[in-house]
Amino acid sequence: EKEREKENNTHPTLPREVLGIAGLAVSDNARIAQETVQEWFSQHGYACRLEVPVPDRGDGYTGRIDLLATKGSVQVAVEIDRVSAREKSLYKLRQFACCRAVLVRNGTSENISFVEDGTAIIPLRATKSDEFDRFWSEYPKKVGKIAARKAFERASRVAALETLLTAIRRQKCGSQWSRENGRYIPNPATWLNQGRWEDEEGRLEAPAAPRPYHLEQVDGEEVLVYDD
Repeated sequence: EKEREKENNTHPTLPREVLGIAGLAVSDNARIAQETVQEWFSQHGYACRLEVPVPDRGDGYTGRIDLLATKGSVQVAVEIDRVSAREKSLYKLRQFACCRAVLVRNGTSENISFVEDGTAIIPLRATKSDEFDRFWSEYPKKVGKIAARKAFERASRVAALETLLTAIRRQKCGSQWSRENGRYIPNPATWLNQGRWEDEEGRLEAPAAPRPYHLEQVDGEEVLVYDD
């Protein structure tokens, strides 16, 4: 049994690029943090599966890991914990014969470490992102979340959240964002970086008044004649 466990715990080395996720700003909300981590892997060329089943979570019941990222022949099994790498997370990850990492989103360590079976413990940076979450839920085009979070941090220094939300609600009703099923809605990071909350919807010109006219009989036919 010990020899089999030792064999199962021999895994490929975690790719250096994955170590670059250290310090990534994520929400203190577990679900939103998971989405941010998924987007980070996607931006680095990995195909991601969330909530991947495992036959045993350490207590005889089935469980799930947060994410399985795949790029070519490389796979990375990922758990996201709050303050430290839980034994339950490590147990679940050992069931994957691939690279493994526990991302700690609100811990005290700032250094990457490794446990005996080669699983990397990587610190993230948790942010109290209730304001960003409100912005994200309101903005109608949900792409580039990591870039949007960074842009939001900068924009929030010069504009209050309610100012941004009011502008979004106003522009949602405008002609530009309504055209062609939202084709012309800027990406959220672009909208924030360019200060687009200050955009003003162009005024609609009043339709021209109809020209006055009357009908006259010319050679036995009615002809429209404008009075001006």
